[in-house]
Amino acid sequence: MIGVYIRLKIDGKRTFRVAPAKPGEYEYWLKSTYNGRQKWHRIGRYDGVKKANLLLERAQERSEAARKYGLVAPTSIGHVTVAEGIEKFIQRKIMAGKRPGTVTAYKFTLGLFKFVKKIEAA
Repeated sequence: MIGVYIRLKIDGKRTFRVAPAKPGEYEYWLKSTYNGRQKWHRIGRYDGVKKANLLLERAQERSEAARKYGLVAPTSIGHVTVAEGIEKFIQRKIMAGKRPGTVTAYKFTLGLFKFVKKIEAA
């Protein structure tokens, strides 16, 4: 859900209000709620509201499609061995439609890392 707001200074404090129907010289913001999270996007003048709203909607549609087809990396890696990580990477590339020669090159290069016992975070 995307809403259009203006930011005003009332009694020395800045606050957001729903944008009026008549455009004016306000500082416009978009408030988007996506996946239960609220995010604010500064637009500036009224001229950019329609374009910014459209771009934000398209970005949300793309991320939703990526999540639907499993093209989004997991938010938390957790405890994954090198071999499991390599296999997941290769499977994502196959699902994305990479050419067989490319997948073979990935397998060869990443196969060099299979002997690594543990990778420690810096």
